[in-house]
Amino acid sequence: MHFCSVSSALALVSAVLSYPAEQDIAAETAQASAPSGTARPRPLIEGDCINNDIALFRLSKKLSPQSAISCLGSPLQQENAHRYWGIQFGKNASVVVYPASTKDVSLAVQAANASPKGKDFAFVCGAHSMINASTAYGFVLDLSRLNKSRVIPNFDVDGKKLTVVEYEGGSDWLGVQKSTNGSGFTAVGARVSTVGVGGFSTGGGIGFLAGAYGYATDRLRAMEIVLMSGQIVYATKTNAYSDLFWALQGGSGQFAIVTKFYQEAAPEPDGKTLHLLVRIS
Repeated sequence: MHFCSVSSALALVSAVLSYPAEQDIAAETAQASAPSGTARPRPLIEGDCINNDIALFRLSKKLSPQSAISCLGSPLQQENAHRYWGIQFGKNASVVVYPASTKDVSLAVQAANASPKGKDFAFVCGAHSMINASTAYGFVLDLSRLNKSRVIPNFDVDGKKLTVVEYEGGSDWLGVQKSTNGSGFTAVGARVSTVGVGGFSTGGGIGFLAGAYGYATDRLRAMEIVLMSGQIVYATKTNAYSDLFWALQGGSGQFAIVTKFYQEAAPEPDGKTLHLLVRIS
């Protein structure tokens, strides 16, 4: 069974939105086209949906060069529509944004709040969901480019030093395993390498090592999170966002977007130990 961090059509922050007219986009386009020295590298833009949506147009000027905006019918949008567990779950979104950093996620969420397409909003992480909640017909945020992971020794969590495995929300467990192999440490991950870390970590997380070390969600010590306002926060069990941390330990992606997980590392088993753990479980 594969999981991904998911979100249904989340309630967006702005209660009342006024969408600028097309002439405003034309004016900003003309201003952006004026010579101004060295041009800032732009993200990949597929399609022309940014030309009639000022929120997307402004987003295209702020995203990092490694990110992308893909409009309905374009290659990356179609890639997103066909990455789900079943064809019934892959909706054709009007626009799919591929952020490449936490800041990109924040900017994209703010754009979704200001765009008509954001009225039907979802985000998808490193794999896919089975409950049709990580896709939408409007605005989809695809975190698959946020896929880095590493082992961090002496990581400070509320004054306590721990060895943690840090993994971004768009990772899958194959990528995490590759980053920890040979380090002496590992994370409690899925039994299948193509499972995404997001929904697995926020929805429970049963793996081969769960019998010895607990579920993945129980081993989370901190999370970097983007709220639906676009604010970036850091949550632990005891800081100001402890309630949000508690909700995300089993609540999946219904509360916020987790861009980085910090799971307390477990000892990396050798082949004999792993075989014993599997037989016992």
